[in-house]
Amino acid sequence: AELGQGSDQPIDRAWAWTFWKADVSVPKEVLKRSNQIEVAVRAIDASYNTQVDHPRSIWNVRGLNCTAWHRRTIHLDPKGPAWQEGD
Repeated sequence: AELGQGSDQPIDRAWAWTFWKADVSVPKEVLKRSNQIEVAVRAIDASYNTQVDHPRSIWNVRGLNCTAWHRRTIHLDPKGPAWQEGD
């Protein structure tokens, strides 16, 4: 992954998110089975604390500290590199 905004924080004082991006290849076998995939990302800090996989385990009325894994459905074009992000 390529780190972006926020990557200049000192490792022992990084209390904010760091933006990042990555190019990911999708195997042709996956494209043959489906034209969409779900991508899930989670944060891990220097002490190996991780985000929970689903908000139901940390849900609260005001939605505070809801930092579950982020998921997106990606619609793939089997003919080329073009893709569209799903809802």
